[in-house]
Amino acid sequence: LHAILATFAAHSFAIIVNYAVARRFGSGILDRVADQPRLGFLARLRESIDLKTVFVLRLALPLTAIGVDFVSYLAGMKRLNFAGYYVVSIVPWTVMSIVYFTSAGALRDTSPVLVFVPAVIMIAGTSLLVFVLRRRRIIDA
Repeated sequence: LHAILATFAAHSFAIIVNYAVARRFGSGILDRVADQPRLGFLARLRESIDLKTVFVLRLALPLTAIGVDFVSYLAGMKRLNFAGYYVVSIVPWTVMSIVYFTSAGALRDTSPVLVFVPAVIMIAGTSLLVFVLRRRRIIDA
C-alpha cells in the first residue's frame, strides 16, 4: 500500500509541475532552443493532442516513463483543461501501479526473479492494446 501511495504522490507531483512549467514557459523556451523545422513539428504535435490522446499515451507506459514527460509538456502548452488532463493522466498510472505492486508483491514471495514478470506483461499488454486500437481505428494516437 505504501508503494502505491508513494507512486500516486510522485505521479501527481510530476503531472502538476510539468504541466504548469509548460503552460507558463513552454512556448518561450521552445522558441529559444529549437530550430524552425523542429518548431513546426512540435507545433503540429501540440495542436493534435487532446484528452483521449493523453489517456492512450499514459497507457503506453514505455513511451511516457522514459524520464521526459513530453505528454505533460504538450498538454500544458496547448492549455488543455487541467482537471480533465489530470484525471486522464493519473487514472491509467494509478491502475497500473495497483496491478504492478499487488502482483509483484505476491510473486516476490515465490521468487525474487518473478518480480519483473508483471512489468513485462504490463508493457507488452499496453503496447498490444494501443496497437489493436489503432488497427481498429478507435484511436489516432
